[in-house]
Amino acid sequence: MKKFYETFLDFQKEKVTLSKLYELKDKTEEIAKQAMHKVLYHNLDKVNAMFKDTFDIHLPDFSELTKAIETRHDIVHRNGFTKDGEVIVITQNDITELVEMTEKFVSDLDIKINKL
Repeated sequence: MKKFYETFLDFQKEKVTLSKLYELKDKTEEIAKQAMHKVLYHNLDKVNAMFKDTFDIHLPDFSELTKAIETRHDIVHRNGFTKDGEVIVITQNDITELVEMTEKFVSDLDIKINKL
């Protein structure tokens, strides 16, 4: 928890007055949880930095997941088209591969976390 407070970038901007210190001391875990819930976990670069700074581990390779996140972004925010106006086609095989890739990513991350 201490390491998270010391390294989480959003907390480095915060200022706490001494008069608030005792009020906040018993809420540190809840404050950290709220901050973690606000993180957009599809921004894997930011999440990777958070895990590196807090746990001294790197996320497993997420380059292919990043591509899938970008495709999802285009589907949701560009009505199924790329920036260049090309239609995005998703096959059942694409979905199966993404599920397998995600399961491997989570499994590899779980192994790293459990080694701590």
